Amino acid sequence: MPYRARIRRSSSLKFIGFLTILSGSAISGGALAGCPAWHVLQTGQTASATDVMDNFNHILGCPNFTGNVGIGTEAPSTPLEIAHNTGTGIEAPLLRLNSLDTQPNNGGSILWTNVSGANALAKVAGEDAGGYGGMLVFSTKAPAGGTAGDPVERLRIDSSGNVGIGTSSPVETLDVNGASVLGYAGGERMSIMGGSLGFNRKVATGAIYTSAAHAYQFQHTQSTTPASDYLAWQVYGPSGSGVTGTALTVNGLGYVGINGVSSGYNLFVNGSAGGLSAWTNLSDARLKKDIVPINGALRMISELRGVRFRWRGDDERTVGKDLKLPTATPQVGFIAQEVSAVLPEAVAQSADGDRIMSVQESKIVPVLVEAVRELKAQNQEYEDRIRTLEQESARYKSAYDAQLAKDRQVQKASVEVEERLRRLEKLANVKMTLTSSQ
Repeated sequence: MPYRARIRRSSSLKFIGFLTILSGSAISGGALAGCPAWHVLQTGQTASATDVMDNFNHILGCPNFTGNVGIGTEAPSTPLEIAHNTGTGIEAPLLRLNSLDTQPNNGGSILWTNVSGANALAKVAGEDAGGYGGMLVFSTKAPAGGTAGDPVERLRIDSSGNVGIGTSSPVETLDVNGASVLGYAGGERMSIMGGSLGFNRKVATGAIYTSAAHAYQFQHTQSTTPASDYLAWQVYGPSGSGVTGTALTVNGLGYVGINGVSSGYNLFVNGSAGGLSAWTNLSDARLKKDIVPINGALRMISELRGVRFRWRGDDERTVGKDLKLPTATPQVGFIAQEVSAVLPEAVAQSADGDRIMSVQESKIVPVLVEAVRELKAQNQEYEDRIRTLEQESARYKSAYDAQLAKDRQVQKASVEVEERLRRLEKLANVKMTLTSSQ
């Protein structure tokens, strides 16, 4: 039959309930060596829990129990089973660890050891945080060397509810000191370590979790210089051989770079860009002052030179080594240095060490507009002059036509006079002939 004892409450020993020890024969083996002696307990005086348990073991003959132990139950089904019902519906502890150790922070612990008990494997300990606060510490032993010693702390829940992994002083709800991995094993996972956040990539080693997909990673490059400190959105191929592209970067100045690091511009696209509508520039008159016309626009446009060209390769240029220039594609455009000599407002220069020059071609448009207006004004002047010449020519032609008509009339009168003269001469000749014949 089972051994059953009732341990009643004293000022040093709380009421536990019933202790039941079961096995095939209840007790096996002989008495344990070093059975404690009997302690005389005085009625009405406080007894220590150790003395009470010593007397309890003495009564039982210090047996070597091999069966299941039940506390609060007469039918334990596991090596140790604790059952308790307050009968009030209020949650009550089944097990209380109360350390009498006077060492700081000691609040009792549970220790797991190997079969011989010589090597501590894991421990869960409560610690006094002061001011009625408490902490819970989880520790495990690394297998390196198999040496003895206390397990090393791995996780802590402090008195504020903050959880620390790899740190004994968590400052946030979850504070992880080291690399972390989230996701299903064997599939795509997310990893975090320091300033890196990887998707389908283990940032600690660069390994790709699944080769069926590309990998992406946020990578923070630290620097005390704002232009050199940036956060990059990197792309890795399924083989994980290296960065296949930097899709986006933001540096300490707030500059954004697409397909590379921004070269001193608020937004820099290292390659082509497109869209469905035109780029929009602020142009409200309420935002502007010192507005003056653009003079000599036609002269400036005539001094600009459009050229055909190809971009230099990486090994052919000394600046802009990180630029991904389309070297195989023929280009048309301007030379920034030439534009700067004519229209410096349309030329920008990067803020980095290369000081690469760029042409803001949209700023040439206002000059083109004014040049067209100048051409229109010149054309209008020419048209006015041509119209005046046409009018003068019409007047000259009219006068000429009138004079020509007069000349024709004079010519006709002259012919008539000449005809009359001929007739008169003929008559005169006839008269002279008649006179001489008489």
